[in-house]
Amino acid sequence: MNQTRIALLAGDSARENSNYTILKPMLVAFPKDEAEQQEIADRLYDLENLMDAKRAKITALQRLKKSLMQNLLTGRMRLSPEAIAEPTAEAGKSGGA
Repeated sequence: MNQTRIALLAGDSARENSNYTILKPMLVAFPKDEAEQQEIADRLYDLENLMDAKRAKITALQRLKKSLMQNLLTGRMRLSPEAIAEPTAEAGKSGGA
């Protein structure tokens, strides 16, 4: 059962290399105290939720970028001369001699 779970987690390339005779004698450390196990599980759950939120934010920002680029390229949205000049001025300052 564990070999099957490990093989599923490992992916196609690693499945061929996972050998039950190699994995069977491996010891996996885990806390015996249930409260500590729960605390670890809670932290992992919180991290997973944070990663999900970050992934959702990245996806939303990518969609926004795509939309803005489309609007700029089709002319539905125009940049003001100030908006165009500002990044150009900043680039000149950071490019220094």
